[in-house]
Amino acid sequence: MSENSDGHQGTSSGGPNNNNNESGGGHNNRSGQHGRRSGQGQSHRDDQFKGEADSLKGFYYDVSGPKMGETFAKVTERIGRHVVTELDVDPAYQNGLSELSLPIITAPVKPQRLTDGSYDELDMADYKADRDEHKKDLKQRKLDEGKVFAVIIGQCTPTMKDRIHTETDWPRVKVDTDTIALLKIIQAQSNTKVKGREPAHALFEAIKDLVLYKQGGLSMDKYQEEFEARLAKLELAGGRIGTTREYVDSVIRLDRGHNYNPTHAERAAMADTCRNKLLATIFMLNAGKNYNPAKLAIENAFTINKGSENPYPNNIAEARDKLMMYKAPNVGVGRNDQTNVTFLNDANEDGGGTTRPRNRGRGGGRGGGGRGGAGQRDGAGGGRGHPHATPGGTDGTHTSNSANDTNSSVNA
Repeated sequence: MSENSDGHQGTSSGGPNNNNNESGGGHNNRSGQHGRRSGQGQSHRDDQFKGEADSLKGFYYDVSGPKMGETFAKVTERIGRHVVTELDVDPAYQNGLSELSLPIITAPVKPQRLTDGSYDELDMADYKADRDEHKKDLKQRKLDEGKVFAVIIGQCTPTMKDRIHTETDWPRVKVDTDTIALLKIIQAQSNTKVKGREPAHALFEAIKDLVLYKQGGLSMDKYQEEFEARLAKLELAGGRIGTTREYVDSVIRLDRGHNYNPTHAERAAMADTCRNKLLATIFMLNAGKNYNPAKLAIENAFTINKGSENPYPNNIAEARDKLMMYKAPNVGVGRNDQTNVTFLNDANEDGGGTTRPRNRGRGGGRGGGGRGGAGQRDGAGGGRGHPHATPGGTDGTHTSNSANDTNSSVNA
């Protein structure tokens, strides 16, 4: 049941009311109809709402329900795909809406004057061409903003629209058709649990929910969906993650050297790259245990090849690809004593006893002066060493190589 504005109660289901009510059997169903009309109010019209765009039916923004905050990321991602494929807007909207950030259209810089006060003709010609292109880009962005803004508003329930209209910044957002500002308002209304908490508590819970979130038995699609929903909550509570000065500087110094001092412009240019890389790394490391070989291969590749190409993923999509497309070779486990790195070796390589193939059987027991023979591929271990065997020697039927076998047993 839902209570109407007059304090009466009416059923939320269709059809006439039962005539056996407390006020007497002579009453018809008018009071029940009145209750349905005013009692259901906002909730009834929201229940019927599925979104205005046909291809987005079922993907809409609402303020009710315990998981509306998590749904925000899913709906926004779907709208991003829709506007790019159906409305032919800038492809940057596909990821930009989910990330709540669109590329800035920067104006061209006017060339410097020559010593005589004039401009180089070629430089000025290029500048004017870039300036005209910049004006076209701004005009196109304005058109795109109008299209996308309308779609977003169309996917808001009546109650969500009412909430949006109460925001103090709404008049400006509406005039400017500022899609990112609109999405931030919607996100705040969707995440009422975060919005209503003490700021430090809300930030702590949001950090914990993202960093400690594991894939477990979820599919990769569901894992990514939930991960991005938790990210949205975190950034609502505490701003953009992975953009602190110290972290950005450390990323830049990987390429420029540990003593390099980045400029403010370099930090600003690298902020999004650093954020995306951190999120991709969290996503990768918290993926299921079945992806552990891929994670280990990436970690070891960075340690061994430090200073060259960074093997860590640059964004969540790339992290998914690296995890799901990784094919483990026929490998053994070894250790480089100089770098102290545990690594995977190709079992088919001829390199002495530094590797141990996965399908080798258990090695034989100790015998005489050396270990027993290597196990067979079917898993059967070799017998005990011959009493008269010598290290590295043979008695004609048993083989023992204590040096190689000892190396091959590292981490076995």
